[in-house]
Amino acid sequence: MAIFLAITLPHLDQGDFRTDTAWYSAIGVQAWRSGSWAEFWSPLAEPGQPYFNKPPLALWIHGLPLWALGTDLWIARIGSVLAGAITIVLTVRLARLRASPLGAATAGCVLALTYEFFRRTKEVSLDLWHTTFLIAALICMASAVLGRSSGPTSNLRTNGSWLFGGAMVGLALMCKPMQALLAIPIVAAWAFVVSAPSLRLRVVIGTKLALLAALAVAGPWHLSMYLIHGEEFTERLFGGEIGDRLTGSMVQFDVESQRPTFYFEQLARTYWPWLAAVSLSFWLLIHERRTTESSVALPPPLSTLNALVPGRWSIVVLAILWTCVWLAALSIFPDRRDRYAIVLWPALAIVSASLVDSRWFMRDRDRRSRHALMRTLRAAPALAVVAGGLFAILPVRVQRGVDPQWPALFEFLRNEEFADRSIHAGGIHGNMSARLYLQLGHWPLKIPNPESLAAGDLLLYHVKGSQGPGPGETTLFKERDVWLTRLDDPPWRPVSREAAWE
Repeated sequence: MAIFLAITLPHLDQGDFRTDTAWYSAIGVQAWRSGSWAEFWSPLAEPGQPYFNKPPLALWIHGLPLWALGTDLWIARIGSVLAGAITIVLTVRLARLRASPLGAATAGCVLALTYEFFRRTKEVSLDLWHTTFLIAALICMASAVLGRSSGPTSNLRTNGSWLFGGAMVGLALMCKPMQALLAIPIVAAWAFVVSAPSLRLRVVIGTKLALLAALAVAGPWHLSMYLIHGEEFTERLFGGEIGDRLTGSMVQFDVESQRPTFYFEQLARTYWPWLAAVSLSFWLLIHERRTTESSVALPPPLSTLNALVPGRWSIVVLAILWTCVWLAALSIFPDRRDRYAIVLWPALAIVSASLVDSRWFMRDRDRRSRHALMRTLRAAPALAVVAGGLFAILPVRVQRGVDPQWPALFEFLRNEEFADRSIHAGGIHGNMSARLYLQLGHWPLKIPNPESLAAGDLLLYHVKGSQGPGPGETTLFKERDVWLTRLDDPPWRPVSREAAWE
């Protein structure tokens, strides 16, 4: 934890509200500012426009400190740092179900030092909270599977763990649509591998309980959105947000088309030195599996899969299965982003750290390697605090600075002449509008039709917007890619252009 905070907290205020950070921050803080339960339960993206792209739990979490403390960038990022810290604690707890204290602590350190994990704290990340709840779900459901006691009390405890794990899946469903349900069949498949045949009926029952609990947690919000907004909600969430990503139609707007090997390339490019540890751990698992297979008399294969997995490797097997299934699922969908891979890093950290508890590592003469690692981990908190403190006071640039065009625009709009004037979104997308909301407290107004504008109305454009200034407009402000115009000769006749994301 100290390592993670030493990496993430220094210079947390550097950078800018780029891309989704501004968008999600504005939606989240607006929900808390609204003073209306209806607008909190169904957050607005812009005036009068409900936001259906994502369920609102992570938006509520990030919006709360922005509402309470102000709309500074570092406050927007606090939620992501918190999610990362909780995920590290949960990863250690999940590993500890079978690993030694040293092995579990090593898993936490590996995750804290994973670049693609800790760098996500520099944005408002729904994927981080999604992963946090999924790892909590894994702990609950894996604990139910690995429990060895019997009797009525044990059954009640086991069913409770399945239910609580399903509830965590439900919370993940309240961060991102649909994906979290994949956790339940993954755990069910793993449970059939590591459970004795006599316990598999309990696995079937537990899986059903987890699914019911997940739907009970996430269902009310989704059902209420349908009852309130009808097909507008279902078409946007399932047709636009999910359907467009499944078909790849969003790729042309968001990112360049990526190859199906995108996530494998990301692993090969960024997951060092831990990728070497993952490869070695996988080889050791196969080796010990073969050793176990040759030393026991195996009954028929379908009832003895658990005999092929050494007990202390069971959580590692879950982590490997989790990684493989999610890698396949993410790679199948055309809409591929590096941030979607966050769900992989806790599982891979557990696989990497399993080396510490392997027979190969334990057989080191006098256990020198193990003792050296233990001493290193004991000294890590103090070293991390010192290094983080030095890093914080050094004038190091870790994030690209604020684009001067935005502060210049905000200062211009705060002048008395424009302070109380409405601004219309001539050619800007939602994230750019969100910047104005965070700074000025109001959104640029959408234009329902050209005839709705009158002489003297102000219009805001960005060079990457779908429209540019047309005839009859006078430029009042121009700074690089952003400009503000006044419509002097209605009607509004913008110039169409090819849109691109900021």
